[in-house]
Amino acid sequence: MPPHETRDEDVPTVFPLEESWYYYLTDISQRAILDRILNSFYAEESDRHWLQTCPNDMARIALELDRQLVMTDTNLPPFLHYSQENIGDRELPYFIHRRLLQMQECLFKPFLFRVLHFHETQPQVISELAQRCVEACRTNILETAIQHRHHGSWFVARGAFRCAMAIVAAAKSGKLVMPNDWFACVETALTVIEFWGQEAADLQPLGQILRLVYDHTKEQLEQEQSRY
Repeated sequence: MPPHETRDEDVPTVFPLEESWYYYLTDISQRAILDRILNSFYAEESDRHWLQTCPNDMARIALELDRQLVMTDTNLPPFLHYSQENIGDRELPYFIHRRLLQMQECLFKPFLFRVLHFHETQPQVISELAQRCVEACRTNILETAIQHRHHGSWFVARGAFRCAMAIVAAAKSGKLVMPNDWFACVETALTVIEFWGQEAADLQPLGQILRLVYDHTKEQLEQEQSRY
């Protein structure tokens, strides 16, 4: 049982013993689901196996894992639910939400990979899950693009690179519906990478690579649009 019973939606007034207790259980649940995601889709060294696996089996596993993610988030007590408007300086709801976004990106990325690498049209459920990967990447960038130093800053910068590259690849393929603000989203990722790249030397080449790929893709898409 939790250390205290809270019946309202306010943050516990006692030193965050109850909040920490729920966070600890949520952390265990999320990590258990992440292990299932990694074992289901990332056990092989090469990404190419995503092209060889039965798409229906992949979708069935992903939808079940997504259901578990949603259930874990839904069952959080109100004071641990993340709200971008009312987050204040409370870290635990932010970290729970941040990990959820990362796990969704990780879960749906194999489906984006399939859509990008197959010439044939994929089943509708595969395309829908690939679309969710693009949405997760976009949200990851926009909601975590902060220039505030914390113990997750290392992951924020590298996650911005990873998500931005996925968005650019999706845009270049022309196979998915892109968010209207995807250009601004990638620019935001570049800002984050270049900001932290002033201190982390390994981020500098990542920023250069993303800038090169993004500029080339943007120019290519603009040329194609000008033809019509």
